[in-house]
Amino acid sequence: MSRTPGLHNLTREIMREQIEDLSKIGLSHALELGLAQSVIINTLGSEFWAKECTTFGSKQTFFSEKSDVRIIHLAHMLWELRGGVGL
Repeated sequence: MSRTPGLHNLTREIMREQIEDLSKIGLSHALELGLAQSVIINTLGSEFWAKECTTFGSKQTFFSEKSDVRIIHLAHMLWELRGGVGL
């Protein structure tokens, strides 16, 4: 399904879909990072994910070290902001 990136995509339904998909392929141990990926892609877009959060792009300094921890932190912040006024 194609979505326009934005905080409006952060719904419980989308997160449930991600959990089910990861469980079906036996990657429940990667659940936290998988959910973080879903949050980031749905809010900031797949181009941001590919450039900043994978080995394919030239990352900003912030994501260069401890990238998994920072990816999860960013996703958590975006999730918390999802209901903010004016967003």
